[in-house]
Amino acid sequence: MHFLTQKETRFSMELFEKIKRINKILLRNNKFFSCSTRYQDYIVRRTRFGSLPVYLDIKGGGTKFQTIIRRVEGDVYELCKKLEKDLKLKEKEAFVNHLTRHIIIKGSKVRQVKDILSKDGF
Repeated sequence: MHFLTQKETRFSMELFEKIKRINKILLRNNKFFSCSTRYQDYIVRRTRFGSLPVYLDIKGGGTKFQTIIRRVEGDVYELCKKLEKDLKLKEKEAFVNHLTRHIIIKGSKVRQVKDILSKDGF
């Protein structure tokens, strides 16, 4: 088993920070995937056509509307809490599907969600 010396540890940490900065610059310049200037624990990847993956699902013969956010990576629950706060939703109006990692919001809120995600840099 090999343990890193203090010099090797410092070098690897500096290298990791440089790679992280380079990745942020590359991602910021990519039109299909961008991240905001502040650090977030989640990202929302755009579709291959460059649009946000926010959809309206109509159920119950046109009486039940749900807004679905797909392609969320990282802390899905943090994004769900942020959307609840920004959209002023009640506690059970937004939840995460654990299997698919989609965020489901009761009601038709596609435009508002896309505006919030766009302001966050996604």
